[in-house]
Amino acid sequence: MITILIVDDDHQAQTILMTLFSSQNYAVVTADNGRQGLEQVKKRKPDLIISDIMMPEMNGFRFCRELKQQPEFTDIPFIFYSATFVGQDDQKLALNLGADRFVIKPKDNLQFLQIVQNVLEEYQRGQFHPDQFQNPQADELLDLYEKSLSHKLEETVKRLQQQQYALTLSEKHLKEAQEIAHLGHWEYGLKTETMLWSDQIFRILGHAPQAFTPSLEIFYQYVHEEDLEDLRAAFRKALENKMAFHKEFRLQHSKGPCYVHVRTQVQCDNLGNAVYVIGTLQDITEQKLAALDQQRLQNELFQVQKMESLGRLASGISHDFNNLLGIINGHLHQAQKKIAPDHQAHSNLKQIQEASQRASDLINQILSYGRCELADLKPLAIADCLKNNLELLKPILPADITLHTDISNNVDSLMILADETQLQQIILNLCKNAIQAMREKGTLTTSLRAVNRNRNQLPKSGNVQPGQYVEICCSDTGCGMTTEIINKIFDPFFTTKKNGTGMGLSVIHNLVNAHHGFITVDSELDKGTTFHVFLPRYLDNKSG
Repeated sequence: MITILIVDDDHQAQTILMTLFSSQNYAVVTADNGRQGLEQVKKRKPDLIISDIMMPEMNGFRFCRELKQQPEFTDIPFIFYSATFVGQDDQKLALNLGADRFVIKPKDNLQFLQIVQNVLEEYQRGQFHPDQFQNPQADELLDLYEKSLSHKLEETVKRLQQQQYALTLSEKHLKEAQEIAHLGHWEYGLKTETMLWSDQIFRILGHAPQAFTPSLEIFYQYVHEEDLEDLRAAFRKALENKMAFHKEFRLQHSKGPCYVHVRTQVQCDNLGNAVYVIGTLQDITEQKLAALDQQRLQNELFQVQKMESLGRLASGISHDFNNLLGIINGHLHQAQKKIAPDHQAHSNLKQIQEASQRASDLINQILSYGRCELADLKPLAIADCLKNNLELLKPILPADITLHTDISNNVDSLMILADETQLQQIILNLCKNAIQAMREKGTLTTSLRAVNRNRNQLPKSGNVQPGQYVEICCSDTGCGMTTEIINKIFDPFFTTKKNGTGMGLSVIHNLVNAHHGFITVDSELDKGTTFHVFLPRYLDNKSG
């Protein structure tokens, strides 16, 4: 059996060649450097030697020279197989030292096997003449070359150090760029179900880098519950179709709303099986909030424009409309005088009278909505104003509705700047709406208290400032509202009532805004509704 000695300090390279030659029924012996190679040759003379150049203790060139100087080993075929220092001078020196071939790594296995077989056949045919390699200047050439080799190594080490420095600097700049862009990268192994992500993703999640061991399920715990299933479905679909996807979603963050954008790419092996998913995660909260704020401003502008248009329309038609209503009411009054109370047409006239009154109320509400002016702004004791208005409400309160008042202590001195007539309109209209929502059965609760509101507790829309406020609450135990309805109740002409005008709450909203306050709503279906009116507290030298 033919024996081949492989001399290489790279054990992976050894294994590849051992597998190749063993498949051809060659016996294989290995050594990690030239010195070990000489020891192996002395133990058992091989039929062929394959050697690398760069090795510890004794390099390939010195190994070849030492071997060829010993007569009993001169006839062993020798092949250099290296990826280092493969210039023409290197190859020329190798042949002068007695090598038969100089093959550059990497080489196709079948081609390299053919080269080995060719060399073995040359030796078997006697085409090799050992005397031709007895070069008297080989030692001098080898000494000069090893000095050159040492210089090359120094240059290589220096170049590698420079490359390492450039790589380290590049990684530093990459991390800085990712931190500035709030961008992190991650990788998920499908077979091992392991996940790796960069320090920036820890920061996006609100943690210090390397605070815990990353995993897909841990990441899912930070995804907003309303977005979680959509994200899982998109991830599963990407794996099934081996396709990339990108998606925006929210994270549950202790610092407030957090919006992120993920991009992914599925990596497959040579057989087309998905093995890795790689991607990036970017915090886009600033951009998202800016876009939402821009949308809010656009909505506010649209609302202002709508109100201005409605005001101009109301001013244009109110005079003529009221004149027509005056004519209708005049003829109606004359007809009612001429028709007996028990006449069958009397009920029809009553319906006309009620419709005329609703039309008159509607035009007045439209005018109020369009103008929204404060006629007489002055300091008011809000507790007295609320109590007086509730007294006006009692006579029209249905028998099955209980009125409950919750006015906190020390509110008698609370003052606001307001128009008393418009404040009365706000209070009574909210209470009347509550009565209608309960269908004349339930509990109506009004409350008054002093509160402080910081900037995070204020609505983003409207010109309101942090500070001390008076809160008026009007609660009912009625049917409640859905979120969709709550989002529309302050829009002009929106109503859920059969005979409603859709102007009552929109007028209240404008009046509250004109008092530099704001109004909010809490409601749940079948559990009732609470309106919160916040008006700035008036502080003079006597009030705290």
